[in-house]
Order: sequence, then C-alpha cells, then structure tokens
Amino acid sequence: MAVLPVLSVLVIPATGIRLLPADGTKEDPSSVTVGSGDLKTLRRSVVITDCAAVPREPQPVSFTYSTWMGSGSAEVTWDSWELTGPEARLPVAWQRGLAGKVCNDAVSPDWP
Repeated sequence: MAVLPVLSVLVIPATGIRLLPADGTKEDPSSVTVGSGDLKTLRRSVVITDCAAVPREPQPVSFTYSTWMGSGSAEVTWDSWELTGPEARLPVAWQRGLAGKVCNDAVSPDWP
C-alpha cells in the first residue's frame, strides 16, 4: 500500500486573515498521512485580523505535499458563500463571508 504524506504547510496569501499554525497534537496535526484509497481531513483555524482588509475576491489556500513520486505545492480555492436577498442570491468570496459573520458577531451577536 502506497503511503502519501500530505499538507505540511498551509498558507493564505491575503491581508486581514491568517491561518493559525498547528500545535502538532493528535487533534491538530501539522501534517497527515493518507494511505492508498483512503481519505483524511486536515482542519485549520483562521483569524480575522482586519475586517475591512479581507479581500473581496476568492483567495486560494496553498499547501505542500510529498509522495513516493516526489513533492510539490498546490492551491485550492474554497467555494463561495451566498447571500440571499429579497430578489436574488449573490456569491461572496469564502473569506469575505467568514469575515462578515465574525466581524458582525463581534459588534453585535444579535446581527441578522
């Protein structure tokens, strides 16, 4: 069975938001190893450091990986959120949707 260590470094190249580093525990590993045909999830926490500075365009998350064939880096961009209004739905970049929710809750937890 081939073993694939994946996701050693995660980066969001944007202002106003940053990924917190892993603490290296079993609950928060800094990397995962995936066996052939297996699926694993790696979770990370983000901090909104400046609500107004979070980019409005979708931002990729970069990561590095290593396989028996070599190593490299790649990017993934999460799907957009949707805001629903009285007449339409509008796509919102994932990090703007998150920042809007977090920043509104910080000002007023009763924000709709």
